[in-house]
Amino acid sequence: MKKGLLIFTGMVALFTTITVVSFKHEAKAQPSGISGYSGASSSCNSCHGGVAHTVTNAAANAVLTSDIPATGYVPGTVYNMVLTIKSKKNKVGFDLRAQTSANAVAGSFNTSVTNGQVMSNEIVHTSSNTITGGSKKVSFKWTAPPKGTGKVTYYASVATGINGTSAMDTLNKLSVAFNESTVTNVEDVTIEDKSFSVFPTVTKNDFTVSYQLESVSELRINLCDAQGTILKDIFVGEQAGGAYTQTISSKGLANGTYLVHYSVNGKSKVERVFVEK
Repeated sequence: MKKGLLIFTGMVALFTTITVVSFKHEAKAQPSGISGYSGASSSCNSCHGGVAHTVTNAAANAVLTSDIPATGYVPGTVYNMVLTIKSKKNKVGFDLRAQTSANAVAGSFNTSVTNGQVMSNEIVHTSSNTITGGSKKVSFKWTAPPKGTGKVTYYASVATGINGTSAMDTLNKLSVAFNESTVTNVEDVTIEDKSFSVFPTVTKNDFTVSYQLESVSELRINLCDAQGTILKDIFVGEQAGGAYTQTISSKGLANGTYLVHYSVNGKSKVERVFVEK
């Protein structure tokens, strides 16, 4: 009687272990190497067979888009990224990674991902990895790495197939490079003025610029895009000493990062605000 009980318990334990391992494989998408980056030790082919063909970049089955400008990413700036997958099949798996030329992880991902998740510093699929209507959009936010990082390359493997089978129909290999911006005109901050602030730093509507002047000062406050190009003059001229606030409307501004450039008597400071509508 006791012996039978022990055998049953062992079978339950074995079944539980197999179930957990299977779930982890489905959720993690093997982030250790299948994104196809330089030096990767494996790919989707390690576990999935039946690949009809492999395509790279231009096939438009998997496309990475972003609001990173043509001049390059600004270090420390948050960007909106979208991986669009198109397929007539109803199952998809993907693994996407951003890395430096030295094969190190570049920047960081916000944990809030639409139709995906962050694991091991990569964007991977979840267990709900189906496609409806012929396409799937994976949206996420990426914080660019520190100044001096240089070129960053996004690598991705996107596999599509039929639900209920591990075989792939198509393996899409993606690589997209972004250079670091060399525009530094408003990044040359020369003061640490705690009396100047922007609130909120993430907004869907208006945001407020607050500052205090000790005496009559030559003041310039500009709203700039992420590359430092001036979009709007908030205040330009001489202003008496005192405390001030300026309300700025985000109407007409697209989603993305903006810079508020504050210059008083020739010394500058920059604050960032992210518009998310």
